[in-house]
Amino acid sequence: MEEHALFYNDENGDREYDANSMGYWLEPFFTTGIFNGDMQVLSTGGLKVAVQIGSCHINGKLKRWWEPFEITLPTSDSVLDRIDTIVVKRDDAERDFFLEYRRGAGAQNPTPPALNRTEPVYELQLCEIYRRAGSTAITQADITDTRMIKEVCGWVVATVEEIDFTQIAAQFNSYFSQFKNATEADFAAWFQRMKDQLSTDAAGNLQMQIDDLTQSLTATVNITLAASAWAGTTAPFSQTVSNAQIKDTSNPELYSTVINTMTEAQQKAYIKAYGIVSQGSAITADGSVTFYVWKKPTTDITVCLKGV
Repeated sequence: MEEHALFYNDENGDREYDANSMGYWLEPFFTTGIFNGDMQVLSTGGLKVAVQIGSCHINGKLKRWWEPFEITLPTSDSVLDRIDTIVVKRDDAERDFFLEYRRGAGAQNPTPPALNRTEPVYELQLCEIYRRAGSTAITQADITDTRMIKEVCGWVVATVEEIDFTQIAAQFNSYFSQFKNATEADFAAWFQRMKDQLSTDAAGNLQMQIDDLTQSLTATVNITLAASAWAGTTAPFSQTVSNAQIKDTSNPELYSTVINTMTEAQQKAYIKAYGIVSQGSAITADGSVTFYVWKKPTTDITVCLKGV
C-alpha cells in the first residue's frame, strides 16, 4: 500500500481517500471499546433487556445508537444454569455494527460463550446474564456489567494510556533510597540516645510499642468467602467470617489474591467476584469481620486483609 500523510488536497489523483483512510486516521487516537457510561444493559421486565443509547469504537470504525435497543431472550433451561451475553458485533462484510444476543451452554458451572474476533467480525461483550434453571424473568441482579473489562470490552480512552516512567522511576528510586538510608540512620541515632537516657524497662516498653504498631500496619490475613454462605434474600447480603487476628479497632485494606497459576476461567471468575466484594463494605469486630455486598458472588473467593 502506498504510504502518504493524511490529509492533503488531491493534485492530479495523487491523494485518493476512502472510508478506510478515515479509520486509519482515527484508530491511533482511541482504543477499541465503549465510550464511558454508554450502552449499559438494563432489565426491562420479563425476558427483555434494553441496551441504552451510546457509541462504540472498534479499530477505527464507530457507531452510535440514538435510542435504546430492546432484545428478547429465550427461556432458561429447565435443568441447568447458563450464562448468556449481549455483544456489539462489527461486521465488515455487512459494513455495519449490530447488537446481538449470545446463548451460553447449560452446565453445573456455566461459562459465557466465547467472543468472535475472526475477520470480518470483531465482537465486544457488554454484559453477562446469569440464567438460572427454570427462571421466567431477568432481573438487574442477574446482569453483570462487563463494559469496563478490557479483555472482553473496555472503555474508549486515549491511546497514550501508558507512559514509560522507567527513567523517572530510576531517579526517584535513587533519591528515595538515599532518603531512606539517611532517615534510618537518624532514627537509629535518636533511638540510641533515648536508650541511653531511659531505663532498660522503659526502652523495652518503647520498643514493644513500636513493634506492635508495625505489626498492626503490616499484618495480613486471608479470608475465604463462600458463595453459599451469603445471608439475606434482598440486598445488601452479608457474610461473617471468624478470625482471631481481627480486632474491633482494625481498619484493614482489601487486596486480591489472584495468582498466575489460575486458569483463564478461574481468573475471570475471581475478578468478577472480587469486583462485587470490593464495591461493598465490611465491619470488623473482635475476632470476626462482616462483609456486605449488593449482589451475591457466584463463586467462592479468598481476599486478603492488610492492617489487622
